[in-house]
Amino acid sequence: MKGNPFGPWATTPSRLSTANLSTFCVRRLTMLPQPGRCLAALSRRGHYGLLALAMTSLVMPSLRGTIAARQDVVDRKESQTTAQEAAKVDKDQQALKEFSEIYRLAPGQNLKHIPPPRPDGLRLFWDRTNPDAGNKLDKLGGMIFLWREPDRLDNYGTTTGPGYSLRDLPEYLGIPIEQTRIEGDPELLKTVVNGDWVFRSEVLEERMLKSLESILVRILRLRITLTFRQVERDVVVARGRYHYSPLPGRSENQVDLYGKRLPRTATIWPAAPASFRRSSNGSGNGFTGRSSTR
Repeated sequence: MKGNPFGPWATTPSRLSTANLSTFCVRRLTMLPQPGRCLAALSRRGHYGLLALAMTSLVMPSLRGTIAARQDVVDRKESQTTAQEAAKVDKDQQALKEFSEIYRLAPGQNLKHIPPPRPDGLRLFWDRTNPDAGNKLDKLGGMIFLWREPDRLDNYGTTTGPGYSLRDLPEYLGIPIEQTRIEGDPELLKTVVNGDWVFRSEVLEERMLKSLESILVRILRLRITLTFRQVERDVVVARGRYHYSPLPGRSENQVDLYGKRLPRTATIWPAAPASFRRSSNGSGNGFTGRSSTR
Protein backbone atom coordinates (compact mmCIF):
# COMPACT_ATOMS: atom_id res chain seq x y z
CA MET A 1 0.00 0.00 0.00
CA LYS A 2 3.04 2.28 0.01
CA GLY A 3 2.44 5.27 -2.20
CA ASN A 4 -1.27 4.47 -2.38
CA PRO A 5 -3.08 7.88 -2.26
CA PHE A 6 -6.31 6.21 -1.14
CA GLY A 7 -5.47 4.79 2.23
CA PRO A 8 -5.56 4.38 5.05
CA TRP A 9 -8.03 7.21 5.96
CA ALA A 10 -9.46 8.31 9.30
CA THR A 11 -12.30 10.16 7.58
CA THR A 12 -14.15 9.91 4.32
CA PRO A 13 -12.51 11.76 1.38
CA SER A 14 -14.45 14.81 0.32
CA ARG A 15 -15.15 13.49 -3.15
CA LEU A 16 -15.69 9.73 -3.44
CA SER A 17 -16.76 9.98 -7.04
CA THR A 18 -13.25 10.96 -8.14
CA ALA A 19 -11.54 8.16 -6.27
CA ASN A 20 -10.95 4.98 -8.30
CA LEU A 21 -12.15 2.65 -5.55
CA SER A 22 -13.94 -0.61 -5.52
CA THR A 23 -17.51 -0.91 -4.35
CA PHE A 24 -16.37 -2.60 -1.12
CA CYS A 25 -14.04 0.27 -0.23
CA VAL A 26 -16.69 2.86 -1.00
CA ARG A 27 -19.17 1.17 1.32
CA ARG A 28 -16.57 1.01 4.07
CA LEU A 29 -15.66 4.64 3.62
CA THR A 30 -19.24 5.79 3.91
CA MET A 31 -19.28 4.42 7.46
CA LEU A 32 -16.61 6.93 8.51
CA PRO A 33 -17.60 10.38 9.97
CA GLN A 34 -18.15 13.14 7.46
CA PRO A 35 -15.60 15.98 7.87
CA GLY A 36 -18.00 18.83 7.26
CA ARG A 37 -20.67 17.57 9.59
CA CYS A 38 -18.20 16.77 12.37
CA LEU A 39 -16.57 20.15 12.17
CA ALA A 40 -19.92 21.87 12.10
CA ALA A 41 -21.15 19.94 15.14
CA LEU A 42 -17.97 20.59 17.04
CA SER A 43 -18.08 24.25 16.13
CA ARG A 44 -21.69 24.54 17.40
CA ARG A 45 -20.96 22.78 20.69
CA GLY A 46 -17.78 24.75 21.08
CA HIS A 47 -19.68 27.94 20.47
CA TYR A 48 -22.21 27.08 23.16
CA GLY A 49 -19.44 25.95 25.49
CA LEU A 50 -17.50 29.15 25.01
CA LEU A 51 -20.66 31.19 25.54
CA ALA A 52 -21.43 29.33 28.76
CA LEU A 53 -17.90 29.82 29.99
CA ALA A 54 -18.06 33.50 29.17
CA MET A 55 -21.37 33.90 31.07
CA THR A 56 -19.99 31.96 34.04
CA SER A 57 -16.88 34.10 34.11
CA LEU A 58 -19.08 37.20 34.15
CA VAL A 59 -21.48 35.92 36.83
CA MET A 60 -18.96 34.43 39.27
CA PRO A 61 -17.25 37.71 40.20
CA SER A 62 -20.71 39.25 40.77
CA LEU A 63 -21.81 36.37 43.03
CA ARG A 64 -18.56 36.48 44.92
CA GLY A 65 -18.92 40.22 45.35
CA THR A 66 -22.52 39.90 46.65
CA ILE A 67 -21.65 37.16 49.17
CA ALA A 68 -18.61 39.09 50.36
CA ALA A 69 -20.68 42.27 50.73
CA ARG A 70 -23.35 40.45 52.78
CA GLN A 71 -20.73 38.85 55.00
CA ASP A 72 -19.18 42.28 55.46
CA VAL A 73 -22.52 43.68 56.67
CA VAL A 74 -23.02 40.76 59.08
CA ASP A 75 -19.50 41.16 60.45
CA ARG A 76 -20.01 44.90 60.93
CA LYS A 77 -23.32 44.35 62.79
CA GLU A 78 -21.78 41.70 65.03
CA SER A 79 -18.84 43.96 65.71
CA GLN A 80 -21.14 46.88 66.55
CA THR A 81 -23.27 44.66 68.84
CA THR A 82 -20.20 43.38 70.65
CA ALA A 83 -18.88 46.92 71.04
CA GLN A 84 -22.23 48.15 72.38
CA GLU A 85 -22.45 45.29 74.88
CA ALA A 86 -18.90 45.92 76.03
CA ALA A 87 -19.65 49.64 76.38
CA LYS A 88 -22.79 48.88 78.43
CA VAL A 89 -20.87 46.55 80.73
CA ASP A 90 -18.22 49.23 81.25
CA LYS A 91 -20.90 51.83 81.90
CA ASP A 92 -22.70 49.59 84.43
CA GLN A 93 -19.45 48.77 86.21
CA GLN A 94 -18.61 52.46 86.42
CA ALA A 95 -22.10 53.25 87.76
CA LEU A 96 -21.83 50.51 90.43
CA LYS A 97 -18.39 51.77 91.41
CA GLU A 98 -19.74 55.31 91.78
CA PHE A 99 -22.66 54.04 93.88
CA SER A 100 -20.32 52.04 96.11
CA GLU A 101 -18.07 55.05 96.66
CA ILE A 102 -21.01 57.26 97.63
CA TYR A 103 -22.74 54.79 99.97
CA ARG A 104 -19.70 53.22 101.64
CA LEU A 105 -18.64 54.20 105.16
CA ALA A 106 -15.10 55.30 105.83
CA PRO A 107 -13.17 53.73 108.72
CA GLY A 108 -14.50 55.16 111.97
CA GLN A 109 -17.60 56.59 110.29
CA ASN A 110 -20.81 55.36 111.93
CA LEU A 111 -23.51 57.13 109.94
CA LYS A 112 -23.94 58.84 106.58
CA HIS A 113 -26.75 60.77 104.93
CA ILE A 114 -27.02 60.76 101.12
CA PRO A 115 -29.26 63.55 99.78
CA PRO A 116 -31.12 63.16 96.47
CA PRO A 117 -30.75 62.62 93.60
CA ARG A 118 -29.65 59.01 93.78
CA PRO A 119 -26.80 57.76 91.57
CA ASP A 120 -27.63 55.52 88.62
CA GLY A 121 -25.72 52.65 90.18
CA LEU A 122 -28.33 52.33 92.94
CA ARG A 123 -30.86 50.99 90.42
CA LEU A 124 -28.38 48.34 89.27
CA PHE A 125 -27.71 47.41 92.90
CA TRP A 126 -31.45 47.29 93.62
CA ASP A 127 -32.24 45.15 90.56
CA ARG A 128 -29.55 42.64 91.48
CA THR A 129 -30.49 42.37 95.15
CA ASN A 130 -34.27 42.63 94.59
CA PRO A 131 -34.94 41.00 91.19
CA ASP A 132 -38.69 40.64 91.86
CA ALA A 133 -39.30 44.19 93.12
CA GLY A 134 -39.97 45.66 89.66
CA ASN A 135 -40.16 49.47 89.62
CA LYS A 136 -40.69 49.75 93.36
CA LEU A 137 -37.51 51.79 93.65
CA ASP A 138 -39.22 54.73 91.91
CA LYS A 139 -41.82 54.82 94.69
CA LEU A 140 -39.35 54.90 97.58
CA GLY A 141 -38.78 58.31 99.08
CA GLY A 142 -36.13 57.11 101.51
CA MET A 143 -33.90 54.08 101.98
CA ILE A 144 -31.74 52.88 104.86
CA PHE A 145 -28.72 50.63 104.40
CA LEU A 146 -26.72 48.63 106.90
CA TRP A 147 -22.94 48.63 106.46
CA ARG A 148 -20.94 45.61 107.58
CA GLU A 149 -17.21 45.25 107.45
CA PRO A 150 -15.21 44.77 105.40
CA ASP A 151 -17.29 45.81 102.41
CA ARG A 152 -20.92 44.72 102.61
CA LEU A 153 -24.00 46.87 102.08
CA ASP A 154 -27.51 45.55 102.80
CA ASN A 155 -30.87 47.22 102.41
CA TYR A 156 -32.26 47.66 105.94
CA GLY A 157 -35.48 49.59 105.40
CA THR A 158 -37.48 51.73 103.01
CA THR A 159 -40.32 54.22 103.07
CA THR A 160 -42.78 55.28 100.40
CA GLY A 161 -43.12 58.68 102.05
CA PRO A 162 -40.98 61.69 101.19
CA GLY A 163 -38.44 60.67 103.84
CA TYR A 164 -38.08 59.91 107.57
CA SER A 165 -39.29 62.13 110.38
CA LEU A 166 -37.00 62.98 113.29
CA ARG A 167 -39.18 60.88 115.57
CA ASP A 168 -38.83 57.83 113.27
CA LEU A 169 -35.13 58.08 112.46
CA PRO A 170 -33.55 56.66 115.66
CA GLU A 171 -35.55 53.46 115.50
CA TYR A 172 -34.95 53.01 111.75
CA LEU A 173 -31.22 53.50 112.29
CA GLY A 174 -31.03 50.60 114.71
CA ILE A 175 -31.13 52.65 117.92
CA PRO A 176 -33.37 50.65 120.29
CA ILE A 177 -35.64 53.42 121.46
CA GLU A 178 -39.39 53.49 120.92
CA GLN A 179 -41.03 56.50 119.33
CA THR A 180 -43.23 57.00 122.40
CA ARG A 181 -40.10 57.48 124.53
CA ILE A 182 -38.77 60.35 122.42
CA GLU A 183 -39.50 63.79 123.81
CA GLY A 184 -38.94 67.20 122.27
CA ASP A 185 -40.59 69.98 120.32
CA PRO A 186 -43.62 68.29 118.67
CA GLU A 187 -43.27 70.33 115.47
CA LEU A 188 -39.54 69.63 115.26
CA LEU A 189 -40.13 65.91 115.70
CA LYS A 190 -42.48 66.00 112.71
CA THR A 191 -39.74 67.39 110.46
CA VAL A 192 -39.08 65.04 107.53
CA VAL A 193 -35.56 64.56 106.22
CA ASN A 194 -35.45 63.20 102.69
CA GLY A 195 -32.65 61.14 101.21
CA ASP A 196 -31.00 57.83 102.09
CA TRP A 197 -29.07 56.73 105.16
CA VAL A 198 -26.24 54.26 105.79
CA PHE A 199 -25.37 53.18 109.34
CA ARG A 200 -22.70 50.86 110.69
CA SER A 201 -23.67 47.68 112.49
CA GLU A 202 -22.75 46.97 116.12
CA VAL A 203 -22.20 50.56 117.20
CA LEU A 204 -23.00 51.75 120.72
CA GLU A 205 -26.30 53.63 120.97
CA GLU A 206 -24.70 56.78 122.38
CA ARG A 207 -22.20 57.00 119.51
CA MET A 208 -24.88 56.49 116.88
CA LEU A 209 -27.05 59.15 118.51
CA LYS A 210 -24.17 61.65 118.46
CA SER A 211 -23.49 60.92 114.79
CA LEU A 212 -27.17 61.51 114.01
CA GLU A 213 -27.13 64.77 115.97
CA SER A 214 -24.14 66.06 113.99
CA ILE A 215 -25.80 65.29 110.65
CA LEU A 216 -29.14 66.86 111.63
CA VAL A 217 -27.44 70.07 112.79
CA ARG A 218 -25.73 70.35 109.41
CA ILE A 219 -28.86 69.51 107.36
CA LEU A 220 -31.44 71.53 109.28
CA ARG A 221 -29.07 74.30 110.37
CA LEU A 222 -30.56 74.21 113.85
CA ARG A 223 -29.07 73.72 117.29
CA ILE A 224 -30.28 70.23 118.06
CA THR A 225 -29.22 68.03 120.98
CA LEU A 226 -29.91 64.31 121.10
CA THR A 227 -29.18 62.54 124.36
CA PHE A 228 -30.40 59.74 126.58
CA ARG A 229 -31.90 60.81 129.90
CA GLN A 230 -33.48 59.18 132.87
CA VAL A 231 -36.82 60.91 133.38
CA GLU A 232 -39.87 60.32 135.53
CA ARG A 233 -43.20 59.82 133.83
CA ASP A 234 -46.73 59.56 135.07
CA VAL A 235 -48.06 56.03 134.98
CA VAL A 236 -51.40 54.43 135.71
CA VAL A 237 -51.25 51.38 137.99
CA ALA A 238 -54.21 49.01 138.21
CA ARG A 239 -54.46 46.84 141.30
CA GLY A 240 -56.88 44.11 142.11
CA ARG A 241 -57.93 40.72 140.83
CA TYR A 242 -57.83 40.56 137.06
CA HIS A 243 -60.72 38.96 135.25
CA TYR A 244 -60.50 38.70 131.50
CA SER A 245 -63.59 39.99 129.71
CA PRO A 246 -63.01 40.09 125.95
CA LEU A 247 -64.72 42.70 123.86
CA PRO A 248 -67.12 41.57 121.13
CA GLY A 249 -65.28 40.17 118.14
CA ARG A 250 -61.98 39.75 120.00
CA SER A 251 -60.14 36.45 120.23
CA GLU A 252 -59.33 34.64 123.46
CA ASN A 253 -56.54 36.03 125.67
CA GLN A 254 -56.34 39.25 123.67
CA VAL A 255 -55.88 42.59 125.35
CA ASP A 256 -56.75 45.82 123.53
CA LEU A 257 -54.70 48.88 124.35
CA TYR A 258 -56.30 52.12 123.19
CA GLY A 259 -56.98 55.70 124.18
CA LYS A 260 -60.37 57.38 124.22
CA ARG A 261 -61.99 55.00 121.76
CA LEU A 262 -61.45 51.54 120.36
CA PRO A 263 -60.39 51.79 116.70
CA ARG A 264 -62.17 49.81 114.01
CA THR A 265 -58.90 48.63 112.53
CA ALA A 266 -55.77 48.04 114.54
CA THR A 267 -52.19 46.89 114.25
CA ILE A 268 -51.54 43.68 116.16
CA TRP A 269 -48.24 43.32 117.94
CA PRO A 270 -46.77 39.81 117.78
CA ALA A 271 -45.96 40.05 121.50
CA ALA A 272 -46.36 42.51 124.32
CA PRO A 273 -43.42 44.66 125.50
CA ALA A 274 -41.08 42.99 127.96
CA SER A 275 -42.15 45.26 130.82
CA PHE A 276 -45.78 44.43 130.14
CA ARG A 277 -45.02 40.70 130.09
CA ARG A 278 -43.22 40.95 133.44
CA SER A 279 -46.21 42.69 134.99
CA SER A 280 -48.52 39.90 133.81
CA ASN A 281 -46.93 37.00 135.73
CA GLY A 282 -44.05 36.79 133.26
CA SER A 283 -45.84 34.74 130.64
CA GLY A 284 -47.13 37.35 128.23
CA ASN A 285 -48.70 34.55 126.17
CA GLY A 286 -51.66 35.72 124.15
CA PHE A 287 -51.21 39.37 125.01
CA THR A 288 -51.39 41.55 121.94
CA GLY A 289 -51.63 45.29 121.60
CA ARG A 290 -53.65 47.42 119.24
CA SER A 291 -52.48 50.86 118.26
CA SER A 292 -54.95 53.73 118.37
CA THR A 293 -55.20 57.49 118.67
CA ARG A 294 -53.93 58.59 122.06
